Amino acid sequence: MLHNLCQSGSDDQLKWCDGYLMGLADILVAMGNSHIAGGICQANYGPATLRIVFDRWVARHPERLQDDMAVSAQAAFRELWPCR
Repeated sequence: MLHNLCQSGSDDQLKWCDGYLMGLADILVAMGNSHIAGGICQANYGPATLRIVFDRWVARHPERLQDDMAVSAQAAFRELWPCR
């Protein structure tokens, strides 16, 4: 569902997608900075970047399209910005 919203082309849906991805990324950065498992580290992003990261992750993992929105976006971000 998240991938469809982020690909729609409708201004309202793209704004929603960008807001969702930004909010989730911000939470994941806070988790990473606090050394909480599941967070992301050293991430440099903006709304357009997050949408591209997520879109490319979906292209590599089409079998995960049915995952929960937060789970799939977290997986995409953690693949690019893991905490070591």
